[in-house]
Amino acid sequence: VKRSFLSGIFGGDGSKIYCTKRSRGDYLYSVGPLSMSKVPEYVDTLVDTFKNISEMLSLFDIKTNPITVYNGTFDKLEVSLPLSRNSENVIKFYDDIGFKYDTYKNHSSGIVVEYLKYKNRKYQNRLNEVLTIQNKFNNGLSNRTIADEHNMNIKVVNNLRITHNKGGSTKVR
Repeated sequence: VKRSFLSGIFGGDGSKIYCTKRSRGDYLYSVGPLSMSKVPEYVDTLVDTFKNISEMLSLFDIKTNPITVYNGTFDKLEVSLPLSRNSENVIKFYDDIGFKYDTYKNHSSGIVVEYLKYKNRKYQNRLNEVLTIQNKFNNGLSNRTIADEHNMNIKVVNNLRITHNKGGSTKVR
């Protein structure tokens, strides 16, 4: 019942999942905040409602950011409940809650979420490959042997070995 309520409210009043290019060149993926407005004398009830929604989301391990209240239009106050922009949180929201009753939000958000899942799989595959290569370093295999086995440029393997030998953390890109 709670899942259906959340799906319905985000489908009706929430924003879709979107991607924004930031000034530094990377992308930000997020679920738009749930926002509603209220006349000032009743804004406390809306804040309480948003607190309850935040608690319900936490039951599904979906993280939210602090509720904000700011001046809106027509002498009303806007109350906003933003969700964490962490990609795992965005994926979890879509998979577990979604946007019931709104096929447009489901479709356009689904495209973004599938890309995030793809990106996470690529990262995990690369991490596994690097860990396997590090294990081969520890077993004494040469850079040439490792490069041939993994179909990699020997310079890449050499750079991984240098980082590994220095005890540095391996950055996976």
